[in-house]
Amino acid sequence: MKSNLRAILVAVIALALCLTALMPAALADSSVKASVTLHNEIQLRGGSIPSKYDRFYLRLTPLDSNCPMPMGYAGKPYEVEVVGYARKIPVDFPPINFTELGIYHYKITLHPKKINKRLAYDTRYYDVTVSVFNGENGVETAVAMRLNGEGDKTDLALFVNRYDNDPGTVTPTGVSENWPWLVAGSLALLIAAGFVFRTLRKKEGGAQ
Repeated sequence: MKSNLRAILVAVIALALCLTALMPAALADSSVKASVTLHNEIQLRGGSIPSKYDRFYLRLTPLDSNCPMPMGYAGKPYEVEVVGYARKIPVDFPPINFTELGIYHYKITLHPKKINKRLAYDTRYYDVTVSVFNGENGVETAVAMRLNGEGDKTDLALFVNRYDNDPGTVTPTGVSENWPWLVAGSLALLIAAGFVFRTLRKKEGGAQ
């Protein structure tokens, strides 16, 4: 009987020790609170910016099923609408909140709201890796963005759209898309010049 009680006591003590050892890890996982803000910039280069501003969608797509998203958009892309009012437009996604340690993958892309033929759109993308880990000062995060998924890492997703030079886009043949208007304008000038010339000739004839 005493041997059974001793065995039970040993088992209870061993179980208590195991639970005590597991408690810090459980508490650490449950207390994970981290936030990350992804920074972006859209640049408009080339010709003049139209008075009616172009609009774009900056899209953040989760590549893993467990990726947290801004504003509770778990499992689906999140988009920010951007108005092209200046040469450089900084854009931040709302903060992404993390409650578990791990590595999370996203993709950032740029899409036009409406196609403008004068504008060449940046079709590149950024692969984004967010690491949430226990560091020297508690829970820490690290963000690495890579253009088209390769090359050096950066902390800014930069997209560059280019306007063509007025009055029209130059085609592969070297002719402006607005050539009909240019031809029409030239013909109008020639007709006006001819009219003025004839008028002057008549006046000269009358004077003689």
